[in-house]
Amino acid sequence: MDTTQSDPPPSSHGACTAPPPDRFERDREHLASLDTKLQLVRDYVGQVAGGYTTGLYLFGEGGIGKSHSVIRELDRLWPTTSCSTAG
Repeated sequence: MDTTQSDPPPSSHGACTAPPPDRFERDREHLASLDTKLQLVRDYVGQVAGGYTTGLYLFGEGGIGKSHSVIRELDRLWPTTSCSTAG
């Protein structure tokens, strides 16, 4: 008689399962890539705000944080400045 116990088969009754570890790594890589790009946006906004360049044309897919990054950087540089975005 075999006395070893085995784990029960996985249930599909709404149980949550964690994504594979490599998915977490891919998510971290994507977030790091986005953060690098948004830092570049903040750097350019600082150059425009400081008068080092005349403007910035920023475009891209909606909902990825372009306006938010610009407004937060302007608020950080000049807390009393108001700005508007086209949209």
